[in-house]
Amino acid sequence: MAYAAAVTASTPWVMASPARLGSLLFLVISVCLLCFATVVEFISQPSLETDAIQRNRTLASMTNQAVRMRFDGLASYTQLFSRRPTLVDAVERGDAEAVTSQLASFVSSHPLLIRASITDRDGQLRFDYPVDRKTHGLNLSQRDWYQGAQRLNAPYLSALYFRAASPQIYVTSIATPLRSNDGRLLGYLSAQQSLDDLVRWIAQLPVIPGSHLALIDQTGQMIDGGPRPRSPSSWQNHPEIGRALAGESGDRIGPSPFSGRPAISYYAPIQPYGWAVLVTQETEQVFALLRMLQSQLVWLALLLGLALWPFAYLAARTLFVQRRQSEQTDSLLNGIIEGSDDLIAVIDHEGRLLTFNRAWSEVIARTIGRHPRSGQRLDDLLDKREGSHAPLLEAWHKALKGTPDSTTARLGTEPFRTYEIRTTPLYDPKGRPLGAAATGRDISDRLAGSQAISTLNQRLTQRAAELEATNKELESFSYSVSHDLRSPLRAIDGFSRMLARRAGPRLDDEDRRLLAVVRDNCQVMARLIDDLLTFSRLSRQALSQVEIDMNKLVNEVWSQLGENYPGTIEIEPLPPAHGDRALLKQVWANLLDNAIKYSAPSPQPYIKVSGLREDGECRYLIQDNGVGFDMRYVHKLFGVFQRLHAGTSFPGTGVGLAIVARVVARHGGRVWGEGEPGVGATFGFTLPAAMQTMVFASEGASHVQHASS
Repeated sequence: MAYAAAVTASTPWVMASPARLGSLLFLVISVCLLCFATVVEFISQPSLETDAIQRNRTLASMTNQAVRMRFDGLASYTQLFSRRPTLVDAVERGDAEAVTSQLASFVSSHPLLIRASITDRDGQLRFDYPVDRKTHGLNLSQRDWYQGAQRLNAPYLSALYFRAASPQIYVTSIATPLRSNDGRLLGYLSAQQSLDDLVRWIAQLPVIPGSHLALIDQTGQMIDGGPRPRSPSSWQNHPEIGRALAGESGDRIGPSPFSGRPAISYYAPIQPYGWAVLVTQETEQVFALLRMLQSQLVWLALLLGLALWPFAYLAARTLFVQRRQSEQTDSLLNGIIEGSDDLIAVIDHEGRLLTFNRAWSEVIARTIGRHPRSGQRLDDLLDKREGSHAPLLEAWHKALKGTPDSTTARLGTEPFRTYEIRTTPLYDPKGRPLGAAATGRDISDRLAGSQAISTLNQRLTQRAAELEATNKELESFSYSVSHDLRSPLRAIDGFSRMLARRAGPRLDDEDRRLLAVVRDNCQVMARLIDDLLTFSRLSRQALSQVEIDMNKLVNEVWSQLGENYPGTIEIEPLPPAHGDRALLKQVWANLLDNAIKYSAPSPQPYIKVSGLREDGECRYLIQDNGVGFDMRYVHKLFGVFQRLHAGTSFPGTGVGLAIVARVVARHGGRVWGEGEPGVGATFGFTLPAAMQTMVFASEGASHVQHASS
């Protein structure tokens, strides 16, 4: 009864007026359409968001790989050039013409380079190409590329900077240390590359509306295809850029650094160069079709009778636009893969070729005589019985089983090229295997360079062994000759003494003078032999390495030599060193003895001893105001039996400085001398710094000693 009453009561209300019926139908249709619009939004929005994230990641990944390959190639090319023996020899000789010729060849052989330069290890510009002599001598130690290469002791990619010279464009530099054949740092090689082609490439990418692609250097400057890079101040509040430069990668939904509107962003670092890539899509564009669909549905609710066909139209249009966007993305990815010089190929889980780029197809065609086809089985394409194919097939099969692998293969035809092949498994979002991908890089030039370096090292090792054998023969000869000279020398001195004693009354004054000259020269010869033996033993005597307090050692030597010195000596604080105390005591004794001997004739004799620690070595100086010497003969100072002053004026054998040079060389140091006739001389030597810094302020304080003290 209640049900019948309700029906009876409701029927007149529904049927009472067409307007009410129309209103009810309008309400029902509107609610249905609104519910449908809500369901469409609920279902489509996550899918569109996922697609946008995937597009961002794919575009960023391919851009990352392309840019990194560009930088890797230039870094490898620059590092290989820095090891070229002809360049190193020319830099060591200071041959500007030869170095400039090498740099010109270097720049002209690489299409990305516009300039190359070499600084010394202190940052002063010494050589460049194109040559700009106005810049020679400039100190570039504050440049980003110089400090980066110095800090890493390896190739370093600089931040963006604007060229001061023509053409005034934005560039970046890759710098690498330049070393001699024995490992000494000669300076830094900088290769400057233009970024115009990279800017044009970014500007011409077929990205969808509302999306942006940008590269960011380590200082925050951004390249987004515009005429000039953007400074960090315009997007410094966007955290994704800071995270990318810090080495992180990920997705973010927030304000776009380009327009400030909400966007879906993906950021990733470009390792190991400290750069980053950023891809954004504005959510307004990502969900534009969805918003349009909702709007159309609302209008359909208002227009009632036009509800069906506009809905079908919009649905078809949505599918068409999504397909077009997918095709654009696929075209972009295919363009990047196809333009790569690396070999790229993908197979499915059954080993059939899905896709490959032009480089892979050409190399395989040269190897087996025919081009591969999509859908062809890899085992049918490559013969596993071929020695060069077996490792490649094994790497593919390992990847299909879930194990990444890396191998090398010689492909192509004569002359064969060597490729480094890396295979990785591919999975769907649920972790199920889809297939495997392989990338191959031509490493033939790198292997050839390594082989050349290895051959050079073998030659250097052989040369060092020959020099060592020659030195041992010379030392043995010197030792034997010195011992063999003693017997006749003692006989001459003994018989001269006996003749003087037995025939003394019968000899006149001239005879006795001549016998005295013979005996005096025998004594001089004996001292020469003793010094020669000492010099010969220096190469055989083992070094006893200890930490040495140089102030204590110098004071000890001076107490033995300077008792009768008529002048003044000043000893400044000296840094400690690491070496053989007995041999270094001989070094100080020889140098101080020379200073005493050659400064004594001065009206006010004066000697100064000083030292400092610099660049990981200790430097010591002994200055005097004596007779000095002519710098034209400085090359004779440290030779055996080489003297710059007459023996009658300043006695000596000419071996003392040779001993100094030998001892310092065995400690890994160097020795030098400077002088001016009538003004004085300065002798210096270096030693490796002590392993631990010693406190020498109290005992090593600067002091002045006089002969009376």
